[in-house]
Amino acid sequence: QRYLQHLLTTGQEESAALLEEKRGRYEETIELYLRGGLAAKAAAIVNSHPAQYSPQLLQRIASALTSSGLDGRAGELYEKMGMTAPALESYRRGRTYRKAVELARSARPNEVVALEEEWADWLVSQ
Repeated sequence: QRYLQHLLTTGQEESAALLEEKRGRYEETIELYLRGGLAAKAAAIVNSHPAQYSPQLLQRIASALTSSGLDGRAGELYEKMGMTAPALESYRRGRTYRKAVELARSARPNEVVALEEEWADWLVSQ
């Protein structure tokens, strides 16, 4: 416990998170990764250790992913949460069109053509 406190007071959130992960304390691990600005690692914990995480915690992870420019990863998390609209928007911002089209085919078929056109336009511009 003292070692954990030392890590936190010296700004070593990632090391503290690894310690908490080894102890099986995944929500604390996620909180530490978020505090340390490591949103992708927080999302990886959610994926590798499925549990009933609170919607607020998952939302914080998705927002942190977006803030870090990891829109595709945020889209995956929103999709996992069953939030189709934010997932599609994140996929679009992240130019993760394949996943956006796959999601739209099952959840919003009327948007598939527009997404495919947007994808094609983006590909042509590259």
